Amino acid sequence: MLFLDSGVYVGLSHKLFDQFVFLGKHIVLTAIDAFHCTPTLGQARKLKSLWKAHSEQAKRRKRLIRGYKLSIVKKAEKQELAVTSEFRQKHYQGEVARLNELVEAERARLDAYAEKQASKSTKCPKCAGTGQVRMNACGACEGRGALRLTADGLRKMLRNNGVRISEKLWRNELEPLFRQTLWQLNVSHDEAAHALSKYLIGEKAA
Repeated sequence: MLFLDSGVYVGLSHKLFDQFVFLGKHIVLTAIDAFHCTPTLGQARKLKSLWKAHSEQAKRRKRLIRGYKLSIVKKAEKQELAVTSEFRQKHYQGEVARLNELVEAERARLDAYAEKQASKSTKCPKCAGTGQVRMNACGACEGRGALRLTADGLRKMLRNNGVRISEKLWRNELEPLFRQTLWQLNVSHDEAAHALSKYLIGEKAA
């Protein structure tokens, strides 16, 4: 477990100073990932659950699973009616086993699909990135259209990974570093987009 406190940096041992620098670099890289909508592990878990619940792929596979389960029930009913025939008993048992395998295969495919999609982007699957569901703010992403990593979320993530940071160090140094990095990235992005738009307008007018 790593615990860092705020203080006079010249008084830190080389080891603690190196840990502080490493943590600062980690926060900057995490801010860059957040800007590029790269999911954290915690976000990926939530996104996977959302993809399994709300994606079109999930809806199709769930319809297939419901169909297989309904067929299983019907096969089981027929099996009960065929108690006097050993051949039919085995036939229906085989059919039920085959249908159960199909159910598990669809669940595995859905799980793999959701995991892959969750690793790509923080875009919210429930509202498809719009921030709204039926004219209301999406509850999954709080109306943002994507899962956003906040400063408090970052601190919680660090705490879950065994990094304990004093309130003073967090508020005075690390939280501002995270917010400032995100702000600078957004400003640079907007400036680049404006410059590109101005250039394209000029080219079109030429």
